[in-house]
Amino acid sequence: MGSITSPAAGADRPLADRLRARVALALRERVAGQDNAAKAALIWDTPGERWFTASDPIWRVHADAWMFAAGIRALHLQSLHPLAMVGVAGHSGYQGDPWGRLQRTSTFLATTTFGTIADAQSLIAAVSGIHERVRGRAPDGRPYAARDPHLLKWVRSCLSGPASWWSTTSPNLSGRPQTIRHGRPGSGANPTWARWNRRSQSRIAAQACVERNHGASGIPRS
Repeated sequence: MGSITSPAAGADRPLADRLRARVALALRERVAGQDNAAKAALIWDTPGERWFTASDPIWRVHADAWMFAAGIRALHLQSLHPLAMVGVAGHSGYQGDPWGRLQRTSTFLATTTFGTIADAQSLIAAVSGIHERVRGRAPDGRPYAARDPHLLKWVRSCLSGPASWWSTTSPNLSGRPQTIRHGRPGSGANPTWARWNRRSQSRIAAQACVERNHGASGIPRS
């Protein structure tokens, strides 16, 4: 979440570079909000201990522009679970404010990855409190809850899968083992979002199939 030079600056730069800077600024405002500079300053400049460092895989993944593509892929995977989507439709403001919803998710990921432990824990507690109230029944009568362990496994698989795919695609991790989205043991990260496990792509795919077929109830569908 470092600074990006204004496209108005460096008018003598090649046209391709100026266009790239303009697109980067526009995308940044959409994903992180128009107040992204203030958010970045709060995350990066606040003194204090952090869960992760530049040497951790999760830091490299979340700092790379390829995360935009991986994030879209993760959302598409998550949408395959009917109970996850019923919960989103019933408790999220994404339809009325899709960009705001994306920006809040972006702030959460940036804070828990790059911010101080105190700020990360505060934000995790706020999100966990919201998730406690996300529960109900799908049109077919099946119950759902944001804290349901099967739904959490599904969402985590959707997040881990694209990140693992990213590790084989991005030139920044070329040749590196696919051990993405994990932190240090004992970091104290929230089990819902911020505890990253070391998984191979085959295990991620297998878990996703199980969660897709069993649903949040854990009972196989006929």
